Amino acid sequence: MSFIKCKYLELPPWKLEAKELIEFESGIRVHKLFIPSYINRIRTCFLLLNDDEKKRANNYLHQKDSQRFIIARGMLKILASQYLGIPSVEVEITIGANKKPFIKSQSSLKLDYNISHSGNWIVMAFGIGSIGIDVEQIQKEFNFESLLPVCFSSSEQSFIQNNSNSSELFYRLWTRKESFVKATSIGLVETLPQLICLDGESELLNYFSLGQSWETWSFPLDHEHVASLSFVEGKKNILFIEQDIAI
Repeated sequence: MSFIKCKYLELPPWKLEAKELIEFESGIRVHKLFIPSYINRIRTCFLLLNDDEKKRANNYLHQKDSQRFIIARGMLKILASQYLGIPSVEVEITIGANKKPFIKSQSSLKLDYNISHSGNWIVMAFGIGSIGIDVEQIQKEFNFESLLPVCFSSSEQSFIQNNSNSSELFYRLWTRKESFVKATSIGLVETLPQLICLDGESELLNYFSLGQSWETWSFPLDHEHVASLSFVEGKKNILFIEQDIAI
């Protein structure tokens, strides 16, 4: 029998430096990047992209979307290179099973990652083993009522609807489900109501569990953005990092 254990961190312990070392076998590093702080490094990030990535960046209709992609991919390569001990230009992002991206390198460390961006924020998670992360900008004017029966159980619907901060709670539970789906690569959108992501412990159906229990942690980035991290149960050290990353 497998479970998903969900909790909300109102004040995650963000560190301004990343000097603390952790064993990736037992830990995860979570980074948050405030996009406006990296706009002046667009060119440097762009130079780290391969030809396909540059083409993708240039195909965005809106400049802000292009900039967000360039910064996200460039900073991902920089952080991965630091963890793997290889030059940034040698970090290759490729697509694996169920279209899940992974880092391809000659390093002996087989590092997994996941990334998400929304609004002004990019979040990344690095570790060994299946991990998923998702961030969403809270849109208070968004009418989410039609999505409730499609994506949430009756207990989750009641939790969202019977609280004054229903918009924030909708996005909190949504990012939990999204990060879990990204971690497992199962893509079973039609079964999301059966994935219970309320605080506490809920039993997982067999096709969700993959023979393992999972943890999902939610946390705010600011009053307009909420994120969630999903990982296989047993990771002992989750390190939250907010730093000015040198290029």
